[in-house]
Amino acid sequence: MVNHVNPGSPGTLPALWRGLMARLSSETGRQTVVLYGAQLVSMALNFAFTIVVGRAMTQDDFGIFSFCVFSIILFPGYLFEFGVFAAGARLLAIAPNRDEERRLLGALAILGVAIAAAFAILVALLGPLVDFALARFGYSDTSVASVLVVVAPLAMGVPLQLLVENACLGTNRIGLLAVLRLALPTASISAISILHAATGAVSVRAGVAAYLGGLLASAVTVGFSLRPAFAVRRDDFARIAAAVREYGFDLYVGRVVTIMSVRLDQLLIPYFVGPRRFGAFSIAQRISEPVSGLARALATTRFKAFAGEPEVRVSLVRWNIALLAGASLSLATAGPWLIIFAFPGKFMNALPLLLPFAIAALFGGLLQPYNLFLAAHGAGRSLRDLSLVIGVLNLAGLFVFTRRYGLAGAAWFAVASMAVNFLLHLYAYRRLLRQSGVSERIASTARNGAEAAANDDYDGV
Repeated sequence: MVNHVNPGSPGTLPALWRGLMARLSSETGRQTVVLYGAQLVSMALNFAFTIVVGRAMTQDDFGIFSFCVFSIILFPGYLFEFGVFAAGARLLAIAPNRDEERRLLGALAILGVAIAAAFAILVALLGPLVDFALARFGYSDTSVASVLVVVAPLAMGVPLQLLVENACLGTNRIGLLAVLRLALPTASISAISILHAATGAVSVRAGVAAYLGGLLASAVTVGFSLRPAFAVRRDDFARIAAAVREYGFDLYVGRVVTIMSVRLDQLLIPYFVGPRRFGAFSIAQRISEPVSGLARALATTRFKAFAGEPEVRVSLVRWNIALLAGASLSLATAGPWLIIFAFPGKFMNALPLLLPFAIAALFGGLLQPYNLFLAAHGAGRSLRDLSLVIGVLNLAGLFVFTRRYGLAGAAWFAVASMAVNFLLHLYAYRRLLRQSGVSERIASTARNGAEAAANDDYDGV
């Protein structure tokens, strides 16, 4: 006996498709699609930039380029805002009118330029110090001071990029935020391509200048598109200072701990294996980033919903697992061919690193829904404590495994570290549910009730 199903009944494919299209046509849905698409294209452009630079430089020069950009400049640069930009985003979000919003943007821009100038001075001062440290550790053939002193003014783009990102979030200019995500790699790859076409080769100094110049040009262009007003008042600066004291600096401390916990490899690995060999690790790491990055983007689209939900929906977890499994498998199988095709005859020592990076990216993606759920429910202390534990684990593990086993040791330790990170997030998530008094009966009702079936964005997708 054949059971005929009404094609318009709830739960059928046409009904689910109409529901999905209705959500995508909303303002939030459109913003999500635009930002998510921009992130995907940005990942591809960033990898294209890596290909162009990797082909234009020798393998040793690319290692030094990666060391200068990712270890010396970007690493401290993302910490160089002291809670000002995070506090400014909150003030912009609650600004009562457009005039006050523009004045706050102007005050933030003035503070941002001052912070960026201080960072540029720091980069210039770091050059001789880094050379001294490298010589003491036996790498006297590697010099970065001549690079850092020249590109220091362009390093202002790193803090200014953070300022513009927070300003776009605070003013809900998601379209401009998407433009910024696309403009950053586009400007850098354009500059490096012109240099490569004109000279046939790219020096470390030129490569770093092209990368940072793209950041600075994009940040300034998008920043002026926000139309800040520079007729600021003294009380505008006072409000920003008060917001930094009240909550901005706390957010900054948590952010510092998080970045430190996941970026220690970019300092310790060059120390143990040398800046020249770090290029292979950097290539494998950058190829794996889209895997966990896609999972974070998926979880980010549910951030507002997380704040009002009793738990992470099972459908989201299943969709996330399926996405990560496919992406990780693709990375492990197709990644070596991608490196061989993109960098003929180079970075063969990166091939054995792709399997551990694929597994690490899998665990890194699995924790994203729980990370965003904890943040949406205000579990800042739990996230801070998690970052402290992982930071100590990374420091000890990288010291032991990289020192003994080199690049392979660092890559496989990343698997263990990310697995522990996932388990700790899962534990903190379940503890939050217990503390919130969410019983299994309520959670089961939320998963299986009619309202959950009607509102689930992921069933049937």
